[in-house]
Amino acid sequence: MKKSTLVIIATLLLQLSYGQVVIKRDTIYPPEEDKKEVVESKQESYPRVETLFQNQKSFGGYLGISMGYTQIDGEEAFTVGGRTMFVANHYIGIGFGGKGFMTMPRSDSLHTYNGDNYYGSKTYIANAGGYGGIYIEPVVLSLKPIHVSLPVLLGAGGIVNEIWTDGSDPSTTSSSAFFICEPGLDVEFNIATWFRIGVGASYRFTSKIEGLAEASPYLLEGANYGITFKFGWF
Repeated sequence: MKKSTLVIIATLLLQLSYGQVVIKRDTIYPPEEDKKEVVESKQESYPRVETLFQNQKSFGGYLGISMGYTQIDGEEAFTVGGRTMFVANHYIGIGFGGKGFMTMPRSDSLHTYNGDNYYGSKTYIANAGGYGGIYIEPVVLSLKPIHVSLPVLLGAGGIVNEIWTDGSDPSTTSSSAFFICEPGLDVEFNIATWFRIGVGASYRFTSKIEGLAEASPYLLEGANYGITFKFGWF
């Protein structure tokens, strides 16, 4: 009887001591899942530095077509443009694009008028050309139905000045090249997941334009108003 009692007591002591060893081991060497939770909690306790191309959730791109109105050398002009953009994480686009423009012909004062008849001939002046380069487009709150984008175009272009007279052929032309920076601001509307419309304005800053007949060296500087249709993945 005493011997069996001693065996039972010894067995209980061994079980208790083994349980303490397991508990201590689990405390010192936690399971893999617990290790992962500890590491993640430690990472969350430190601020994370976000970079443009690291840990991105989304990449996309779009094709944009734009139409606009402006004034060049004091005359009304219309613009047509396009751009191809890569979009990183919904908030910045980088790509290439450009615009073409043409003014309405302007008649100068080289004619006289007497009663119902014109004497002499009319001379007309018109400007046409285009420019293009790199587009950089930060976007604010891109996933909201209505948001703002800030496109900037950096590049170069050329302009042709044409002068002709009634009944005279050929016309006289001159041309010039220039550098341009055109920052803008657009209000955008998310029509669908693949389609957006932007309405806004931009301003053209150019280098000095020389060699054009009867034209200001800064005839291209001025505001541009337009609408842009964007098709793609945002």
